[in-house]
Amino acid sequence: SIVRALERGIAYVLPRGNRRGGFSVWDETLASCKRGSSGLLRQALLDVPTADQTGRIVQALAELAFTTEHERMRKALRFFLDTQCKNGAWWCRWWAGYIAGSDTVLGAYGKLGLRCGPNPHRNDRLLARSHHAMMKAVDFLVEHQNADGGWGETIRSDSDIRCPGVGESTPLQTAYTLSALLGCGYPTDDPVIRDGIEYLLRTMTPDGRWADNQATFTLF
Repeated sequence: SIVRALERGIAYVLPRGNRRGGFSVWDETLASCKRGSSGLLRQALLDVPTADQTGRIVQALAELAFTTEHERMRKALRFFLDTQCKNGAWWCRWWAGYIAGSDTVLGAYGKLGLRCGPNPHRNDRLLARSHHAMMKAVDFLVEHQNADGGWGETIRSDSDIRCPGVGESTPLQTAYTLSALLGCGYPTDDPVIRDGIEYLLRTMTPDGRWADNQATFTLF
């Protein structure tokens, strides 16, 4: 049955989070890493737990009624705090740069019920810190919206600290960012959202498609 399949999937996934709360792609973690340039290098070369992969797992578990009261989710929230960069973003192992990593973590926050605005979590220090981290990531994305309303980032940001969030807009990165912002409660009537939607409408082809004309994914 579907319920039994979900139970087996959860039983498979949960033990594979590392002690810091993160998840990697393969069955076993090959190495540990910390924040900073050396940490990013290790993430790029080895299958260490990363924010983007952890964010996907958290989103899936949140859809299955895992809440911030569950210890595995709380470990993941601590992992997000530990891996957030000084600019407010999260580096992405499987996409280029920092926009997609931030989008994935914001998606996880949104699924767990965190929302943009004043911090309501005064009685839970972990959630209060997570809300602050979420708002920093939102600020990073808003600050890096391009003049045409879209978002874009090139693979150069993986090796150049001056380039996080910098690049010509692409429909994929724009749509993913809009989804992340809306998912964590960013106001729907804000110009940031309106301009992003207008960018997607302008770049849609007559037959209903979008084209990305630059590399957005990185692998090894």
